[in-house]
Amino acid sequence: MTIRALLTITLIAGACGKDEGGGEEPEARPRRNPKLELINFKGQVLPKLPKVDGITWEGKLTDARRVIMAVPKGWEEAKDFAGRFTPPADTFGAGTKLNAGVTCSGQCIVKDWEEAVNERHALYREKKDRYEVLRDDKLQEPTGQLLIAKNTSGEPTIHISLATWQKTATRYYVCEVTLVGEKAIALKDALLAACKVNVALQLL
Repeated sequence: MTIRALLTITLIAGACGKDEGGGEEPEARPRRNPKLELINFKGQVLPKLPKVDGITWEGKLTDARRVIMAVPKGWEEAKDFAGRFTPPADTFGAGTKLNAGVTCSGQCIVKDWEEAVNERHALYREKKDRYEVLRDDKLQEPTGQLLIAKNTSGEPTIHISLATWQKTATRYYVCEVTLVGEKAIALKDALLAACKVNVALQLL
């Protein structure tokens, strides 16, 4: 099926849903076509990501089809944790991982997402004997937070946590990266760029 045909089907499906009983229906949420968006992501987004020696980017539809992720080719998704990818054991330090998804931080209702994300980031801010915060930024368009921290002892380790949200949504998007060892840390900017371009398909 061509991309034009897929777009036509999507538009027709989005136009359906009017009740014949004469009553006003709530405004329908726009329908999204994960397969089509993944095709566009691979063709339009992945080529713009940073070029890194030894890394080839690929697009993955994960987290119950709720997120499109940019993932280094060859990294494997955990069987018991949708959206979590780890590199082959012989390439980067043990413990290196990348994960992205949408989450509720409890009950999936509209809530104060800034407060929820602050709770998520509290560990890095408060445990100053274990972590040094390198960046702690509020984001706009989309609204969110970016926190980058490093371990204060042991093997060099960097933690990245990027969260974005919509005020009226019942979930928020989060992308987190742990990089262990200097070789993995060299991927920091590239993986942060990947976190920023991932697509959260379902937040409402």
